[in-house]
Amino acid sequence: MKLKSILIGSALCISMQGIAQTDTSNLKEVVVFDNRIEIPFSKASKSIEVLSAKKIEALPINQTQELLPLIGSVDLRQRGAYGIQSDISIRGGNFEQSLVMINGMKLTDPQTGHHTMNLPLPLFAIKQVEVHKGTAASRFGQNAFSGAVNFVTEIPEKNRGIAYATAADFSTFRIGAGGNFKTGKIKHLLFAENSRSTGYRKNSDYNLTQVYYQNELAANQYNSISLTGAYTQREFGAGGFYVPNSNEYEEVKTGLVGLNHKYQKENLSLKGNAYYRINDDHYVFLRNAPEVFQNFHLSQTFNADYNATYNSKKAITAIGVEARHADLESTNLGDRNRTVLGIYGEHRMYFAKLLVHPAIYGNYNTDWGFDVFPSLDLAYEFTDNASVYGNVGTSLRAPSYTDLYYQGRTNIGNVNLKPEEAISYELGYKFSKQKLLINTVVFRRDASKLIDWVQADSLSPWQPQNFYNVLYQGAELSFSLTDVAMSKIKLPEVYLSYTYIDADLVETAAFASQYNLSNLKHQLIARVTNKITNDLTHSVAFRWLQRGTLPSYSILDYKISYNVDKLNFYLVLNNALDSIYSESGYATMPGRVIGGGVVVRF
Repeated sequence: MKLKSILIGSALCISMQGIAQTDTSNLKEVVVFDNRIEIPFSKASKSIEVLSAKKIEALPINQTQELLPLIGSVDLRQRGAYGIQSDISIRGGNFEQSLVMINGMKLTDPQTGHHTMNLPLPLFAIKQVEVHKGTAASRFGQNAFSGAVNFVTEIPEKNRGIAYATAADFSTFRIGAGGNFKTGKIKHLLFAENSRSTGYRKNSDYNLTQVYYQNELAANQYNSISLTGAYTQREFGAGGFYVPNSNEYEEVKTGLVGLNHKYQKENLSLKGNAYYRINDDHYVFLRNAPEVFQNFHLSQTFNADYNATYNSKKAITAIGVEARHADLESTNLGDRNRTVLGIYGEHRMYFAKLLVHPAIYGNYNTDWGFDVFPSLDLAYEFTDNASVYGNVGTSLRAPSYTDLYYQGRTNIGNVNLKPEEAISYELGYKFSKQKLLINTVVFRRDASKLIDWVQADSLSPWQPQNFYNVLYQGAELSFSLTDVAMSKIKLPEVYLSYTYIDADLVETAAFASQYNLSNLKHQLIARVTNKITNDLTHSVAFRWLQRGTLPSYSILDYKISYNVDKLNFYLVLNNALDSIYSESGYATMPGRVIGGGVVVRF
């Protein structure tokens, strides 16, 4: 609490000074979304990683979710092939502690974080992916506990169309089409896709459909309006997802509708969002006998936010408000609802080469009351290419309704849970020059009241408890080269990342833990894309991981593609080393899988 008071005081005092000068030199083309303030990537005062559409298309992946584990410090815990159900972890956090967004629209689900990654977003619709590592609560509010991911889309000015089809082992097929076009003053972006498989092991079949639509109207030179509609339907065998050797089955339908307004005139920017997310989940314990045990959950969230940003000669100032109401109708969890209100402000300024960026977020939750998340970012630019940065901030994660009220055969909720809390620190050095980027970071997260499903003994049911405090400490090192040409060798990308996380657990009386004690400890990622000729390209992605005390494993993926006019033919080899491993639950991931496809552009 003492540190929180100091941060709040610093944020208020520094914000009132307003005597600095904004530095607009040496700006990069890549801009990252920081909720209120959009900043050049080179000026970011915290660890942020950006993956562009060009790099994404070269990766040996099949679904949007699969690109995340190829980014440093991000751990995707999949329960089946092609991201049919997956949990995201950033810097050792669990699946409830990372915020996921599409164009800033938060995909938080009040039922459970297991639904956060039900993304209604095909790969070809993505412009870039931004990963905000470390606490982002002062920017995005509660539940951005260990980090945040924002998937960004954009409607190009030039019309385009694309159609694609893929086939792989285990009768796996994917077909999709989309593009962008213009009608009058309105620009449109539309993609639709279906993928399905009989499964690589018993009860691992799936059928996945997703549709994404977005439009944009420039009402005049100052105002623009955008409408988004997205839908995904997932039907899958969930064998081993929650219970060993099970015959579980699940159907999940997720929809998102959003309306965005933006006003930009000279130095003033006004942005408003109103969006609605619905998630319909049907879980069956015995696929062929649903009457034995099944759950129906319908969660709805209504969100609205509005913020103003003013870019003066001295600083950039942003203020805003947001509101979110969540409803749940469940045969297991009951009928629940909660409302979250937020107010926030930040002030970004330069004193010569020193950046000072305080931010503060006030949050009221009808279940837990009022809390405040302050943060302070500092950065010093030694040269135009090299800088050192540091930040400190607090965060909170409220229990989900599954944490609180679930009643199952082997799991029971706990109505006495309290929100998780943490104070996070980060210190980094960044060097960026033309096509080279080097970033090294050390970080610390002092987390208390952490929630995990635990057992008191081998005969007791699993139940969530605020059962321990954990001090997470670690380091990240990343190196990337983009569009490098050496003699006859052309390398669109060379990327190397290593992450180390040490989780120091305070002693607990729990017999076993389900999630937090298997956090990421070592992670090595390498990505290389090589353009052999103008038409022939191949890429390699390698990962080596170790979680907690679990055995380490390596994953090697490979893709080769060839262009003929407007056609692109490609082959993908996933898990080329045929490693045997599990990422979450009791489900073994696929061994070596080979597939291929064609992309038509028009």
